[in-house]
Amino acid sequence: MRPWLGMTGHLLVRSQDGAFLGHVHEMGTPGSRLRFTFSFPAPGRYLAWVQYATGDRIVTAPFTVDVTAAAEAGR
Repeated sequence: MRPWLGMTGHLLVRSQDGAFLGHVHEMGTPGSRLRFTFSFPAPGRYLAWVQYATGDRIVTAPFTVDVTAAAEAGR
C-alpha cells in the first residue's frame, strides 16, 4: 500500500438512513494492513467503504456493519 490523498487509507461510514456520515483516516504507518479507529454514534445498520492505493490502483471495498445496543454499551 502507498499513501493516497495524504493518507494510507480512508474509511467512509454512512448510516442506512443517510442521517450520519463519518470519515476517518488509517491510524498506522504504510504497510500491509489498514487500522481504523471509529465509534458508531448509535445502534443501526451502517454502510461503509474503505479506500487505499496499491501501485497504480485505487481500491474501494464496500461493506455493511450492524451495530447493536450491546456493542454500543461496550464502547
